[in-house]
Amino acid sequence: MFFGSSDKKKKEEKQPAPKKVDPHCLYDEPEVDFDVGSTTLYTLIQGKLWDKAIARIDSHPHEVRTWIFRRESSNPKNLRWRLLPIHATCVFRSPLAVIEALVSAYPDGAQMKDDQEMLPLHLACRNGASKGVVLTLLYVFPESLEIKDRKGRLPFNLVEASSSQNREAVILALKQYTDENGHSSGVINGVEPKVNEVDYDNRTILFRLILKKDWNGACQRCESFPEEAATWIVTKGFQGNLRFLPLHKACVLSPPMGIIEALLGAYSEGSKNKDQDGWLPIHCACFYGASQTVINALLESNPSGAHNKDDEGRMPLHYAALKAAPETVMTTLLRANPKAAVSKDDEGRLPIHHACSKNAPDGSIEALLKVSSKGAQSKDDQGRLPLHHACRKNGSERIIKTLLTIYPRAAQVKDDQEKLPIHYACQNGSDAAIITMLFNTHPESINIKNG
Repeated sequence: MFFGSSDKKKKEEKQPAPKKVDPHCLYDEPEVDFDVGSTTLYTLIQGKLWDKAIARIDSHPHEVRTWIFRRESSNPKNLRWRLLPIHATCVFRSPLAVIEALVSAYPDGAQMKDDQEMLPLHLACRNGASKGVVLTLLYVFPESLEIKDRKGRLPFNLVEASSSQNREAVILALKQYTDENGHSSGVINGVEPKVNEVDYDNRTILFRLILKKDWNGACQRCESFPEEAATWIVTKGFQGNLRFLPLHKACVLSPPMGIIEALLGAYSEGSKNKDQDGWLPIHCACFYGASQTVINALLESNPSGAHNKDDEGRMPLHYAALKAAPETVMTTLLRANPKAAVSKDDEGRLPIHHACSKNAPDGSIEALLKVSSKGAQSKDDQGRLPLHHACRKNGSERIIKTLLTIYPRAAQVKDDQEKLPIHYACQNGSDAAIITMLFNTHPESINIKNG
């Protein structure tokens, strides 16, 4: 199928196209002619503008169930292609977040076939979708695993014939799914590597390559010796044994996307394994400032990773906030688990406390407040509101104003050291505009001594 617009015809050359009767959708489902005027949602998907596509799904959910069709320019009676936005996302290999938004808005879309008798799952398996995308489609419509396309191919047949870098990870995921749910998906040859453990002195070649940041060599090693991706490295530390996989170590070293894909391809379960501190690889990635693409790959491999707490009660979002992550990373994690914004760690801190204490980018802090504005009213174990932290760390005028707008009474709240936010602002040399703003919100503070 082709989805370009190079052969668009002039309006005066167009002929009325008879409505095609499709047995795979309801008659009351809308459809539009691509050459006459596509939906905005489809245009965004075609352009791979994923964030805007998600926003469009939220604001115009009817476009999710609108079919797009196109006719042959040489013979308008012949249908060239016909599909839903969810089919298109599987062709254009969208991120998992787009698929999740589509199935949330229109779950039945996962059951619809395009003009080639292909379900979204068929297209995802054929076009190299990630494990997360494939499993999301399966969870919505489990029966799709046993449905054949026009050429008699099951989803597993399509992924098996694929040359995608996600091939092995998806095959293993399908095997596990069929084992757990009793579906038959054809003959699955993939076998998860055996999990081993070695001490640090006998660390694997793969691990040594990762330590040296020889990313090309490490990628080749994953392909030739995938069992090393499943081999734990154990060493004695000052406070007990340290235990981690090559994936954990790679996430610590600002890795390129290629090595993460190679490690997940060799041992997809690695994204679900915790180290000695209860850290998943995604905790490591967030703490050490990995890129958004790395965070996305880890979430696609293990969507529940955004919900996991470590031994200190912290989710990946807490560490992203603690390390002043950019807005794009923060938004990705919030989309994967919005409730993380209202989850306190063992120090009684929400991610918003950490973000303000580290003077995170304005957009990152605002992303947290957008998901949960009540965070501005929450105290940590030292009695501090986010406003206290922002004033202690010379937060921007924009953030101080936002926090005061959401919760004006914050200017009157003392922490456990008997200090108001304005005390910290004065102590740390905040701009006069910020101090004036705090004073105007709580004029009595001029006469209140700090602790």
